[in-house]
Amino acid sequence: MKAALSEFTPAFVPADANLAAGAFESYLNGVEGANDAVADAEVLFTGAADARRDAAEAMQDKALRVKDHVGANITWKKYLSAVEEAAKLVRGTRRSPRPKPAPPGAVPPPKPRQGALSQVGFADIAKNFGKLLAAVKKVSGYTAAASSGLTIAELTAQDTAYAALNATATTVEAELDEAQRQRGEFYDGENGLHDKMVAIKKAVRSQYGAGSTEYAAVKVIKV
Repeated sequence: MKAALSEFTPAFVPADANLAAGAFESYLNGVEGANDAVADAEVLFTGAADARRDAAEAMQDKALRVKDHVGANITWKKYLSAVEEAAKLVRGTRRSPRPKPAPPGAVPPPKPRQGALSQVGFADIAKNFGKLLAAVKKVSGYTAAASSGLTIAELTAQDTAYAALNATATTVEAELDEAQRQRGEFYDGENGLHDKMVAIKKAVRSQYGAGSTEYAAVKVIKV
């Protein structure tokens, strides 16, 4: 449509200057820029989201290993409950709540399913891994082989690295949302691309006539 408008003789002069060939070309450049911005933001978000997901899965795996490490030492038994509960939270499991006793004569509710998985968000994993780290730090005499990745220093470093990855993913996700919102302004509403092209067709028909070659050139363009 842009190319067709620029070749009309006499020149296309719509009542709305925003529909003129030059203005429409600028508008299309804006559409292209908005599309490129969304594509770039999607690439950044995909990379950040993948890195965060991989780190989250590594932390969930690490939580199980920490629990087993503490549980394997009989002298740390009194610390195991707190470590185990925090590890469950990191891994997305939780203890089923203890049901309240049913009133006399009432039908008791079914027993809750034990070990039911609950969805854990990325922010929850960060928070719960912090709880796990705090519980491990309270284990008197806690040690781990340097190669295991379970030392306090390594767990702390993993916690810090994940927090950074989560922050980055959250930021680029917000940037992607904004890029999509800005692109949507070119396609939606009264000033959207579809409505603008429909208006241009009407303006061409108005200026040159329904039987003109100019109108025929734009009438077949799908909007």
